[in-house]
Order: sequence, then structure tokens, then C-alpha cells
Amino acid sequence: MKPLRGYITLLSILIIGAIGTAIATSLIALGPELSEYSHILTKLYQSQSLADACSEYYLAEIHHSAAFTNDKELTLNSGTCSLEIIEQEKDKREINAVGKAGSNIRKTKIGIDSISPNTIVVSWQEVPDF
Repeated sequence: MKPLRGYITLLSILIIGAIGTAIATSLIALGPELSEYSHILTKLYQSQSLADACSEYYLAEIHHSAAFTNDKELTLNSGTCSLEIIEQEKDKREINAVGKAGSNIRKTKIGIDSISPNTIVVSWQEVPDF
């Protein structure tokens, strides 16, 4: 019976080695694709952050001057963002913010109910289009 134990051990090692080789081969093959996917995700998150940054910039500006109604485009390290401000009534405004990082574009729409004395944001959502 002892020679059989040696074969079982050898067969187990061969199977574990084959599984390890298969895992290593698949990781090597998927490496470049995973890296590209990670780069795309990074750009998507950057473009959303840019849209949010523009929106935050506008909220800071109207905090200092409620009369601020200019459309604006900002260039930051990772891309650009632009704002379109739509006045609806005296203190109600809608902000359309667009963040661009590389070829990725994200859009955010913000609703403001009141500017003075306090800025009241009633909605802040990512949208597919304006």
C-alpha cells in the first residue's frame, strides 16, 4: 500500500500546480485589460468630481455675491468643467454642471430654492443629459 501513497501525493501536487498555473496564466492575460478598465474608471470618477467641483465653486460664489449669474468654465489639473446657470425666479436657480476628463463626460443638475440669506439646495443629481 505504501507505493500508492506516493502516487496520490504526486498526483495531488500535479493538480495543485496545474490549478496555480491556470490562475497565473489568466491573470497575466487579463492584466492589460484590467489596467485599461481601471484607467477608464479613474477618468469617469474624475469627470464626476470635476462636475461637482464646478457646482461647489458656484455655490461658494453665490454665497459671497447673490448676483453672480455668469456661466463659467474652469480648467483644473485633471480636466475641465463648465457651468450653465438658469435663473428661474428671484432666488430660484438651476445649475447644469459638466465635467470632462479625457473623453469622459459627466453631468450634474442642481436645484436651488433660495440664495439669501441661506443657500438651500433642494436637488443634486447626476443626469444623462440636460
